[in-house]
Amino acid sequence: MTMPLTVDANEQGLIGDGATNVQPAFQQLVDALGEACAADGRPRIMHVPAGRYLIQDKPVLWRSGVSLIGAGRGATCFVLRNPGSPTSPVPLAWFIAAKHGAGRENHLADITFAHFEVDGSGARTEEYDPLAKGLGLQYVLRGRFSDLYIHDAGATGFGCDFLQDTVVEGVLAERCGAQDPGEKMGGAGIGIGVGGWGSVERLTVTACTATGNGTNGIFVELQQEDWQPPRGIRITACHAEDNRFGLSD
Repeated sequence: MTMPLTVDANEQGLIGDGATNVQPAFQQLVDALGEACAADGRPRIMHVPAGRYLIQDKPVLWRSGVSLIGAGRGATCFVLRNPGSPTSPVPLAWFIAAKHGAGRENHLADITFAHFEVDGSGARTEEYDPLAKGLGLQYVLRGRFSDLYIHDAGATGFGCDFLQDTVVEGVLAERCGAQDPGEKMGGAGIGIGVGGWGSVERLTVTACTATGNGTNGIFVELQQEDWQPPRGIRITACHAEDNRFGLSD
């Protein structure tokens, strides 16, 4: 099947009624779009109309060249739940080194996540798990995360690491780290691991807001002690309020 450059998620089987688990259809669509991009080198865009889309028990493994565009905060909402998998985290999308071999040579490129909400209030693990994020991606090249509202995640809300030539703008993270007792890893509103790309990571975090999160509002952390702290990271025009710590590294 030839995949067009842009698709409507509703036409591909995603039902935004808040009750139907769309994870299987969502994963199938991301895989198809990713395979199409790998075949012809042309990134694809998935438009998700207004609705509440249930992601249950299993996150969506993301693919390079696939962008997710909603109809706006409060209009397109992804609802995370894990009643059938209480020991497993359920971020909306993930691609990480520990489970998927993410790295410099195996990265996500040319992806945009924009104009939607992630409600993590229904995803709780039996014990605190730092992977219980709203978004959990590692090794992203040429990414853009814009106009997102992520709230009530068990661990970090926006928890994406190693972002090269990437912009994070207009992200609102509220009440994340809901399961963090205060001394564990993660639990931030916006938490970004750095160092994976080497001495320079060209990342801009701008016009973001973090309120009422368990640990840090906005957190940038060198992920391995022997790595060189990278230059090139800029945090501008952000607001942090009512977190345990505001901005930190």
